[in-house]
Amino acid sequence: MKALLVSCYGFHYDIRFKYVRSILEERGFQVKLVFSNFDHLGKQDVFYEDSDIIGIQVPSYQKNISVKRLYSHMIFSSKLKKVLISEKPDLIIADIPPNTVGRSVAWYKRKNEKCKVIFDILDLWPESFSESKVLKVPFWFWKRIRTSALPKADYVTLECDYFKRFLVENLKEEGHSVLYLCKPPLKERLNFIHQEEILSFCYLGSMNNIINIPDIVRLFKGIGKKRKIKLTLMGDGERRDYFIEQLKSNGIDVDYLGLIFDETLKNDVLRRCHFGINMYNDNVIVGLTMKSLDYFRVGLPTINMNIYDTGVLVREYQSGFELSKEHWDERIDEIANVQEEEWRRLHENTLRMFHEQFSEAVFKNRFEQVLERCGINR
Repeated sequence: MKALLVSCYGFHYDIRFKYVRSILEERGFQVKLVFSNFDHLGKQDVFYEDSDIIGIQVPSYQKNISVKRLYSHMIFSSKLKKVLISEKPDLIIADIPPNTVGRSVAWYKRKNEKCKVIFDILDLWPESFSESKVLKVPFWFWKRIRTSALPKADYVTLECDYFKRFLVENLKEEGHSVLYLCKPPLKERLNFIHQEEILSFCYLGSMNNIINIPDIVRLFKGIGKKRKIKLTLMGDGERRDYFIEQLKSNGIDVDYLGLIFDETLKNDVLRRCHFGINMYNDNVIVGLTMKSLDYFRVGLPTINMNIYDTGVLVREYQSGFELSKEHWDERIDEIANVQEEEWRRLHENTLRMFHEQFSEAVFKNRFEQVLERCGINR
């Protein structure tokens, strides 16, 4: 049996496909992976040493929101058809977006009905982009590419439960489920060290146009009136300078560390903090973020806003604070008055949430169930 794992993005290997690959190989599948030869994060060409990775050459681009990016994805999807014909897989697991990948895989499925197809929805395009009356018609066609492909799949996995709201009409009742991202647990628990009388926060990840900079600044201004605070930033993005300037101009103590990929160095920063920040703009369609897994994995409680699944879990496990416009002042008081004993309770709840929702073991169990529902038995 041959399986193809398809994604435009090579970095998806570490956050998704390496776990899927391991499970399939345990079941006796010969697994190959199909990625583009372009690093969509670093915006540069990339070459793979793994002989089981098929690289598709695509045009480069620099701006994430651009016609050139869409063209690059269209070329990938077009060339994917030739790979599918050549490899003749028995199982295809394909990331969406780009939506055109779904169209290419659905085209192959129509010609090869015995091939099992699983679509893995990791984002929603164009819903995750700004609404525009001018773009309403092209956005409809863009969305139609995805919605016409989904019914062709044997099964659909969703990165978060929130996506169901937008896809419910295109999902088979018993043919979809949520499959959260996962990370391996730490080899040993972090020893958290907090400065007395100072509340320390961390923002990790992209500093772009979807993070809620006004409310992040408002949050720290409010807490800063009641207690001394410190904010550490790890990451980068097109709004980095603006973000830092807004924080500093409002008297917030900021320590910018840049991009940190080394897990040991990153965790050494996190263990000195009380809370991780996870706040997006109102119109962003997102249920879970990669940064949240980094927080959860070490047991760092989260301050969440406008991230649906994360908010549900934070409330259910009592693993942080969920911000809203309606209860803003009340939450500010609660965060500012957190003492070490209460923080330890939030910390333990966060670790429990990670192990019950985002661990490798949970991912493996849920993906095994997906395979069984597709009729792929041991």
